[in-house]
Amino acid sequence: EKALYENPDSDLRTLWWDMVGKYQMLKRPSDRNKADWASKPHFTIAPVYYHNYMLGELFAAQIRKSIGKQTGTNFGDEMKAKVFKPGASLKWQKFVEQATGEPLSTKAFAEELK
Repeated sequence: EKALYENPDSDLRTLWWDMVGKYQMLKRPSDRNKADWASKPHFTIAPVYYHNYMLGELFAAQIRKSIGKQTGTNFGDEMKAKVFKPGASLKWQKFVEQATGEPLSTKAFAEELK
């Protein structure tokens, strides 16, 4: 992804398909010569790097584990209190710890994969 930003005047079509082939193991159709990279909002109107998706998955697993420990409480109420109510009032590291009881880690995500 970084390579697409480094030299925006390069052949982004080829660069995009080279990366898609390498990381997603998809083959570029032989008759395809469109700006497929531009179909991703990440590159055009909403720059959100792919690693942010992984951070979101880590947090989601952690919040599911944390709220899953609660007995006799409503999941929606817990989400409102722990996730939605604080909003952007905390730096993200503190927010994660407050919402889940521990700093962001891969532990809960890995447990879900077992």
